[in-house]
Order: sequence, then structure tokens, then C-alpha cells
Amino acid sequence: FLLQTTKPSSVSRNISMLTASINWNTREHALEIKNPFSDMDIKNSAHTKKDRLPLTADEVSQVNGVMKDTTVWPLWVMMRDLGMRTAETSGLLVGEISLQNRTLDIKDNAIRTLKTKGSERTVPLSAEMIDMLQPYRQGKDDNDPLFDRYGHATGSGNASSAMRKHFRKVITHKKKVPYSARHTMEDALRNSGCDSNLIDAIIGHTTGTVSSRYGSGYNTDVMRDALLKVWN
Repeated sequence: FLLQTTKPSSVSRNISMLTASINWNTREHALEIKNPFSDMDIKNSAHTKKDRLPLTADEVSQVNGVMKDTTVWPLWVMMRDLGMRTAETSGLLVGEISLQNRTLDIKDNAIRTLKTKGSERTVPLSAEMIDMLQPYRQGKDDNDPLFDRYGHATGSGNASSAMRKHFRKVITHKKKVPYSARHTMEDALRNSGCDSNLIDAIIGHTTGTVSSRYGSGYNTDVMRDALLKVWN
């Protein structure tokens, strides 16, 4: 039924959320039932690199122009310069920003959970981002949402809708969306000579390499050196 009006990838995402909800309730209430949605095969639901295309430098500049001075501008800058997901930006807490270390902790919190375990990371902030985010921190406690307008359960969807509205004023290609900034950053890091494992650490991809499962990962100084090649 959903496939009649919805993209396979979106259907798969909805089914995954429903499956997780049923699984949780089954465990919570010790129910002996089989989840009817487990292992459901949604044809053509797998994402490919052609689903969303990266933005060109000129397109990024155009988007900057329409996003500036809007409520989603700081979210867009973090997506553009760190490859963050919309939910990761909208759901930030004040205490997850360290001005002393010039870093940002991306982790599960009271507002949202991350997409995967590999999404949990600490990344460096540029001078522009620190200046931009500072006003949003003033007068708040560490556990307060950084962005009052979007720091709640449905904030990610609201931010995504607002961002897309401005985005479509200048970018009409159907395979280019605000999320494309993530792919643009990934390509920029790759083209700068950045190691693929380091790219995964910055972007928040789950990597299957053996080395990625040991140690504490890349420190933010190494990440900053890689990002500076893209930011400058």
C-alpha cells in the first residue's frame, strides 16, 4: 500500500521504525509474539550513491545566499562544513559544544538518538562555527537545547522542511537536497587526499574495517588538519 505513493527507501525507513517499536514493546512486556515486520523485503529500497547527488561549489554558494539570516542557517553551516545529518544538528544540546576545546560532541541525548553507533563522534569546530553558535548558548544550561525552535522530538522534521523550502528556491534538481551537503563534504575530503577511515570518523559512517573496531579512534587535531584543507 505504501509503495503506491511512497519511495521504496522511505517505506523501508518507516517499516524499520515500526519494527523497532514492536520489538521494544515485545521485550518490555515479555510478549511471546513474532514481529510480522521483521526481515520484510522492500524491493528497490537499498540506497545507492545515485540517490542523492553532491552539490557543486556554485550550488553551495547559491544555497548559502538563501539560507543566510534564516533560522536554519547554523544547521546548514554544520551540514556544509562537517557533513552532519539534519537530526544531528537540530538535536544538539548546549553542553555538547566545548568552546575551550573547539569541538562538538555528537551523541545520543534526550532529544534524539543517532542513526548508528558509528554516528557517535567528536568533531572540531571552525572559527566561523564557534562565533556563529555562541549566541545560542548564552543564558542556558548544558542540558538545554541549543536551538529552541528545533530542539524537540519533531524538530528534525521541522528543520528539514524549512531548509528544503529555502533550498528549492535555487536548486531544483530532484536528486539534490540539503542532505547532499553531506555527500559534498565526503567528496571534498576524499579529493583532498583524506584517508577513507578518517572520512568515516568525521562524517559518522559505520566502517567495517578491523582497525576501526580497536583503539579510541582519530583525535580532533587530526580531523581538524583534514578539514582545514577543505575549509580553506
